[in-house]
Amino acid sequence: MQTKISQAVRMIETAIRAKVVPFLKGSPGTGKSQIVHQIADNYNLALIDIRLSQCDPTDLAGFPTIEGGKADYVPMKHFPVQSDPLPEGKAGWLIFLDEASSAPPAIQAAA
Repeated sequence: MQTKISQAVRMIETAIRAKVVPFLKGSPGTGKSQIVHQIADNYNLALIDIRLSQCDPTDLAGFPTIEGGKADYVPMKHFPVQSDPLPEGKAGWLIFLDEASSAPPAIQAAA
């Protein structure tokens, strides 16, 4: 069964309101990115578009560092943390992890 873009937007918005992380699957060129951009616009969110097929595991898990004699991970700049201010005029962030099926297994696991 094919779902129209407007239907997909409504279903994803329902999932987000229910605090469920949606997973959108479809063939290349079917409008997945358009759907995510529309949702970001609808909710006034800053869109963070991550192409998993082009990532390294440290891009998602953070970069290893040592603090106080203990190992830790520093998040990459493209991922906001709680102390980061919202971008001006935005109500929050929307992280879009795209191209999951094209990413290596290690990246899929980190995502």
